[in-house]
Amino acid sequence: MSTKASAAASATSSAPSSSPLLSTTLSLVLLQLVSRLFSFSLNQLLLRSTTPQALGVATMGFEVVRDTGLFLVREGMRGAVVRTRSSASNELSPQLSRTLLLPTYLAPLPILFFGLYSFLAPSPLPTHFYSTLSLYALSAVLELLGERWYLHTLLNWETLTSVRVKIEGAAVGVKSVATLAAVFMGGERAALLAFGVGQVAYGATLLVGFWWRVGAELKTGGDDGRYDPEVVSTSWALTKQSLVKQLLTEGDKIAVGRLSKVEDQGGYAVALNYGSLIARILFAPLEETSRLFFSRHLSITQPSQADLLSTSTLLSSLLTLHTHLSLIFILFAPPYTAPLLYHLLGARWSAPLSSAPTILRAYCTYLPFLAINGVTEAFFQSAAGPEWLKRGSWWMAACSVGFLGAVIIGARAGLGEVGLIYANCLNMSLRIAFSSVFIRRFYKEKGAGEEVWKSLSWRRWAPKLQTVVVFGIAGVVVRRSEAKGGWKSLRGMAEHLGEGAACGFLCLAVIFVSERKNLRRLAGVVRRKRD
Repeated sequence: MSTKASAAASATSSAPSSSPLLSTTLSLVLLQLVSRLFSFSLNQLLLRSTTPQALGVATMGFEVVRDTGLFLVREGMRGAVVRTRSSASNELSPQLSRTLLLPTYLAPLPILFFGLYSFLAPSPLPTHFYSTLSLYALSAVLELLGERWYLHTLLNWETLTSVRVKIEGAAVGVKSVATLAAVFMGGERAALLAFGVGQVAYGATLLVGFWWRVGAELKTGGDDGRYDPEVVSTSWALTKQSLVKQLLTEGDKIAVGRLSKVEDQGGYAVALNYGSLIARILFAPLEETSRLFFSRHLSITQPSQADLLSTSTLLSSLLTLHTHLSLIFILFAPPYTAPLLYHLLGARWSAPLSSAPTILRAYCTYLPFLAINGVTEAFFQSAAGPEWLKRGSWWMAACSVGFLGAVIIGARAGLGEVGLIYANCLNMSLRIAFSSVFIRRFYKEKGAGEEVWKSLSWRRWAPKLQTVVVFGIAGVVVRRSEAKGGWKSLRGMAEHLGEGAACGFLCLAVIFVSERKNLRRLAGVVRRKRD
């Protein structure tokens, strides 16, 4: 068979994977969009009913401890399972079935983190502190009890993603309703306890949902007492890297929880909640589906040229998307942060009573770094071998030193919580640089062809000069609109939004014209995959 024929056959064989990839992406985005909009609506009532102190302790304290415990127990295993080739049947091999139970065996581990936090928590302790702490610990255990079935949905993501989407969407809705109901029943004094009730409702819904929809149909081939050595080895390597990664991810929250007043923690939590809304709705699904795609096409010893081209095209397309979104976040979004918080949450969460508007404004600058790092690290974690994973762990340690240094400099400069945002920008920049070096070396070692290198060229995904200029002018216009100060009235807010909408449509038109070649190229790739 000729080289061209081989490439065509390879491309054809990989074609079916594009349809599950697209449906997986759309399902995850839809889940995040519907569930977040639903919970967002309920949270407006919740934030108007709760206190900054309760929100600060729940977000900067309990959620950090819970997320850290869960991340260390299960994240490495999730990454390893994604790299595993799925079986066409619902029956798991005995070794793999036993391996998927490892996170469940480690379910008590997060309780130790909560126990440690109870000794380190700042005083005076708020009302219902220990009761809420216990509820958060229980919710972590409930999630890990159902982790085996979650891992099975990752193993067979082409067919089970829709099931996972429905279960997670239901859990988010139940959590929001339970939290809000507890606040209304208990009042402000029980606000902190209400967050714990919501977390338990979330964990219980996940456990029951995965058991009902996945566990009941899952079959195992018995138990021979052994584990899958490849999955365990990869999981351990990813877990070691995840340890430092999680400290970097939650470093700003830890610093705020230890150094800031409880009231300021609430302002930071509100800014984080709104600022990360885009990250949860759009960035997280794109990162997850790209990791699934990269893992399936690049985890083999020698990927084909078709695999190399399809992965580089996806990577380039995602970078194009994120670099253009960066213009929106940096130039467009900041002038709307203060009006947004004022009209949605009232004066309690607005300047000068709260630091939330200032922090949210700075968070807009952080979002581009977060998005690009998510994609490049997804590639790294999907394709890197043991040696590179070890290097990645050392680089993460170096990033933590850089982050700490930036935090100290920011504190001495009087930047406060905003300094933590900028320190995170530096942290993400260092991580992006490392992943970028790996990506280029990976394609070079795998003998990537000319088309692959063309797709990876920065000229393919960087915004055109005319696009940047138009966005810059639009940014000046909306900032002048904000400076007028009339947005506190509904009429003034409508005018402010109207100017932004007009500038936004103009910017989108410029993007469409300047990027029409890339859009046609991407459409052609999708069309060929469908055919």
